[in-house]
Amino acid sequence: MEPNINVNDLIITKNCKESQIAVGDVVSFKRGDNVITHRIDRISNEGGKIYYLTKGDNNYMLDEEKITYNDIEGKLAFKVNKIGKVAMLLKNEKIVIAIIVILFIVNYYNCKRNKEKIRRQEQRRKFEKNLETDKL
Repeated sequence: MEPNINVNDLIITKNCKESQIAVGDVVSFKRGDNVITHRIDRISNEGGKIYYLTKGDNNYMLDEEKITYNDIEGKLAFKVNKIGKVAMLLKNEKIVIAIIVILFIVNYYNCKRNKEKIRRQEQRRKFEKNLETDKL
């Protein structure tokens, strides 16, 4: 789909009614275990059944298989540039666990640092209070 949708772009699709699908729309559809995102190039009516002919923006030929409304996962709502890599990383369970552990450790040290800061502030207040009472 380059140059409109690049490899590491994250796309968000929305459900739509069949009547809302038109030529030029970008749709995601299932093909086996894969989800493919292509643009609708033509719509055909064969024996009362509607078929969508799709192709990638960077392809010269139409996709071999026609799709039906039931194949369509959703219509492109918007895309976020270059964040798809992060989304793919978050699918890996080990990476998610590592991120959670790192966040926990950072939070632990921030809490420890804040407690130490509060303790020093209390010591300073006590010291300043003692200085004031010694002057009187």
